[in-house]
Amino acid sequence: MKYVNHGSNITNTEYDIASAKMGNGWRMPTGDEFRELRDECTWTVETINGRKGYRVTGRNGNSIFLPCTGSNYQPENFKDLDIPDKGGTDPNREGNYWFGAPTDFDIVKEGLNHIMFDVSSGQRQFYWCEPYSLNAVRAVHD
Repeated sequence: MKYVNHGSNITNTEYDIASAKMGNGWRMPTGDEFRELRDECTWTVETINGRKGYRVTGRNGNSIFLPCTGSNYQPENFKDLDIPDKGGTDPNREGNYWFGAPTDFDIVKEGLNHIMFDVSSGQRQFYWCEPYSLNAVRAVHD
């Protein structure tokens, strides 16, 4: 598999892990879909099966749970890899989720590729990170 350039839309391509693993109409969400979740939904801290995260509820009452995933730079995840240790956070505090179609909003105006949230501070922002970062994927179905 070749390297995908920063800013590439990988939704519904061979690089879309949700499509590759789940098939049948599943895909990675787009940045615009996560922007809708961030800006138009209610985010409530919740704990399910001992895992803290956010219950994200839309105006229609439908909701999803986004569990904390820990930092995308957890030192223990990199012990056998040639990746710099950038420190980690409590795995029950922070979540990082990829989206497959980069977007251009917030402070940076190009190629933002994941959302990061922190249940302690309430921060929910979009960022860009390297493809080797360990972010989760919350698959969506068309």
